[in-house]
Amino acid sequence: MLQIPVPKAAARAWVLHIDFSWLLLSFVTLRCRLRKNYKIFCFCLEKSLMFGYNKIYCYTKGKYIVKEFFKKYSYTMIKLFVNQFAIALFGLGMAFVSAYAGNLKLRVATSIGAIIFYLFLLYAHMWEIGAKDGISAQARDTSRGLWRGFAIGACANVLNILLALTITVTSLAKVAGGLGQAATAAALMLEGMYFGVLSVPVGEVVLSQHAWSYFLITLPAILVCGIAYILGSYNLHATNILIPKNKDVKNNGRPN
Repeated sequence: MLQIPVPKAAARAWVLHIDFSWLLLSFVTLRCRLRKNYKIFCFCLEKSLMFGYNKIYCYTKGKYIVKEFFKKYSYTMIKLFVNQFAIALFGLGMAFVSAYAGNLKLRVATSIGAIIFYLFLLYAHMWEIGAKDGISAQARDTSRGLWRGFAIGACANVLNILLALTITVTSLAKVAGGLGQAATAAALMLEGMYFGVLSVPVGEVVLSQHAWSYFLITLPAILVCGIAYILGSYNLHATNILIPKNKDVKNNGRPN
């Protein structure tokens, strides 16, 4: 008797992605059984069951990877968002002071300074996460998973992306007021470090009136998170300040 071990987790996840190839294989198996072609029947039956098992295994493994990813990095995502909110309030305060002074250049300059400070905080934190994961991957001889930095950055900016989508949809649908204005106000508050830059006029209107600008301002954070994670994973750094603390390594791993 043909026996294929199916783990309990896979059995609970009996949600097959049934596609044409699996259906065709099942049909051939049944037809061979009716015609008493037992050799072909056993071969097709084995392949059909193995195909279904692989589907279940991949589905369960995918769910496990996603669950472990959020379990491991959820605190990092929250911390990145909190840092963003804190710098956003700082950027808004500087923008209001510059606006009160009536100096557009000062508003843009303070906004750029807040953006650089914000991106540096992201870089420092994600470099440390990447360095720790890189050491762990090297010790276990596993893949470094360089995509994680970009994924963490995207998850930390998911609210910004949703607001940008809302602004874009309401802009394309030409819906005046209501949801569009609320989403714009929320985006400007959550990404207040860009407030001064978004007040720069482009043509007849300022940047904040263009829906695409809200997608554009989310890209630097995601890119910096991904690049910093990769650099940290390979222990590439420009200064010793960003080397994570490790008491088990002599001189904390710093070069003499």
